[in-house]
Amino acid sequence: MVACLAASAVMVGCSPRPVQAPRTPDIVRSAEAPSPPSSPRPVSPPGEAPLADSEPAAPVEAMVGQIAGQPIYAHHILEDMQDQLATLGRRLPASAFREQATALIFEQVRGLVQDALIEAEANRSLGPQQRAGLELFIASRREELLRQYGQGSLALAERRIREETGQTLQQRLRDIRTQIIISTFLDRNLKPLINVTRRDIERFYRDNDEMFNPPTKRELNLIYSASPSDTEWFTTQLEAGVPYAELALDPRNTIRGADKKLALEGDDMFEPDINQAVLPLEAGQWVGPLPNRGQEWFIYIASLDKPEARTLFEAQIDIERALRRQQEQQLQIELGDKLRRGASFTDERR
Repeated sequence: MVACLAASAVMVGCSPRPVQAPRTPDIVRSAEAPSPPSSPRPVSPPGEAPLADSEPAAPVEAMVGQIAGQPIYAHHILEDMQDQLATLGRRLPASAFREQATALIFEQVRGLVQDALIEAEANRSLGPQQRAGLELFIASRREELLRQYGQGSLALAERRIREETGQTLQQRLRDIRTQIIISTFLDRNLKPLINVTRRDIERFYRDNDEMFNPPTKRELNLIYSASPSDTEWFTTQLEAGVPYAELALDPRNTIRGADKKLALEGDDMFEPDINQAVLPLEAGQWVGPLPNRGQEWFIYIASLDKPEARTLFEAQIDIERALRRQQEQQLQIELGDKLRRGASFTDERR
């Protein structure tokens, strides 16, 4: 079913453009990839039952479409989503799985189309000198890969590159070329548009306070004492070193669920006077008795986690990088939308 969803996600119907207009990648639905010729089926002798095939036919993966003239098979769309789809398949009923899987696959296809459109635009933007320089660089990278993987032997390099990356040497070089073209294009056209101000950094720090000043986390054991004699007994036992967890289970402890720890975040846990007594405590320490609501409380810190806080000065470089990356991603989306509007296509969902 997933492969069918992938096929339905491919966009179809590109109309041809005039020769002089900039070329946008064609996105068309295509037929299944040709399968290898099958062996002749065995013929049974006259009067006997037909013979069964000796082996089931091997499955043939369908080509679900093309982007910029390159064939797109189901695995191109699904290879990075297998774990996520498997998790959804185990967790959701069939109808809900189909709905969520369809949305995920369409988003993946949208990303493939956007990447192809940006790559095509980046290719068109190369001048003759840039193109010549790029080809020289790719030729030098080819020689470098031959030395690295094959000690100069093309056959050895091909085998070792395929074993390590699953790609051929040509595919590896094509990926390197694509990365250089796209990164150079984006650096030249998008990065000058990115602007992160000091006010943006301060606002992000203020709006995400818990990210930079995460709250302290504590696990507490509580003992409530309802009478002065019980309070004196608990105090004596604690000062003698009797484990708090053991005393919490004593019937003189009036709190319900005394065997469970109370997990709290932040410093505003109880009334101000109790907070003031608890905040200085480290893990393994206790305080009490503390008068509260007609009882005496004993509080034990079972665990304490104090995440490191970061000041604005300490975090400003990371915040600026994050905001610049955020703006760059948004600009890439806007560029992809603009390039898609320049193409003629329709969505087909079957």
